[in-house]
Amino acid sequence: MWGEAHPEYATSLINLATLYRDRGDYAHAEPLFLQALEINKKALGTDHPTYASYLSVLAALYEATADYARAEPLYRQALEIRKKTQGTDHPAYAMTLNNLGWMYREMGNYARAERLLRQVLEIHKKTQGTDHPDHAASLNNLAELYWAMADYARAEPLFRGALEIRKKALGTDYPLYASSLSGLAALYEHMADYTRAEPLLRQALEIRKKALSTDHPDYADSLNNLAMLYWAMGDYNVGSTADTSSSSTSPRTASSSRPPVSPPSAPRSAARIPSRCASGPRRPGRTRRPSP
Repeated sequence: MWGEAHPEYATSLINLATLYRDRGDYAHAEPLFLQALEINKKALGTDHPTYASYLSVLAALYEATADYARAEPLYRQALEIRKKTQGTDHPAYAMTLNNLGWMYREMGNYARAERLLRQVLEIHKKTQGTDHPDHAASLNNLAELYWAMADYARAEPLFRGALEIRKKALGTDYPLYASSLSGLAALYEHMADYTRAEPLLRQALEIRKKALSTDHPDYADSLNNLAMLYWAMGDYNVGSTADTSSSSTSPRTASSSRPPVSPPSAPRSAARIPSRCASGPRRPGRTRRPSP
């Protein structure tokens, strides 16, 4: 047996802590993350990549509870370990940089967030090329930042760029392509450009129906997205016809009495890779979280 000081025991703690975290039980998750971190510190040292991973997952826990004062130094420490042991072109360094940049976005520190997310974009461009799905994810993340800044002119081409890369790399039947469609549609909806939003949402719905089935949470999310669009348009009588093909329905025009559409507190996500974040009916998915 390994005993409670072995890194494998720490891995088991991390798995259990992750379960609690995913259930929203942060009080039970935190001491397990801390215990796993201490085990790895003693067993592997503070310059080991696994230690950096554990710092990141603990930081993510604090970030989820908006405890940014405790999350930021952990992310920064993890980033320095990655830089020292793996280099600034390593995917794990880019991921940690992305996580820190996204936290700054949540804090409303857009200048810092933009600098880090652009750095992530350059790393992926340099190491994987502009046709790789990771480059698409970086474009998507930066687009979401500009959306949060209400800079739609810069957000739209980035969303479209991510969509085209995923189309070429993954195909149009892949769920992640549906996520890009949903993200671009959500931007158009927020801009009150409903005629461009609706066909994208319907296409995403059909992709998820075929790829995931009608019992999948992401399919339900697409139905919700479409319903929210019709709500924004003031079209309250189409709920029973939401699950129809995009070719059978022409885009609707907004009624003069439509309710106002409030901006989300964070851009929305339709797929989890994994993702997290905040309110609003949905958010375009983004790459997150290193695994320990």
